[in-house]
Amino acid sequence: MIVIPTPSVASPAAMELGQKLVNVIEEFRAARPGTSGTDIRQALRIASLHAAPMQRTLRFVLMLVAVLVAGALALLAALR
Repeated sequence: MIVIPTPSVASPAAMELGQKLVNVIEEFRAARPGTSGTDIRQALRIASLHAAPMQRTLRFVLMLVAVLVAGALALLAALR
């Protein structure tokens, strides 16, 4: 098993997911020895594109919540 040193800013969840990805890549390379670094980079790019819509949705929800909170605070201030 290969252990990748992680930056100190990575969350525990990110470190765990990173290690799982390393393990999956090792297993895949063992089953398909011809797998190149380019194959792996492209696969990681594909996987990250699948995660991107969730990130956009999360950003939208957070922005919507922020607008609602700002509106509620403005209403409270106006009522005082």
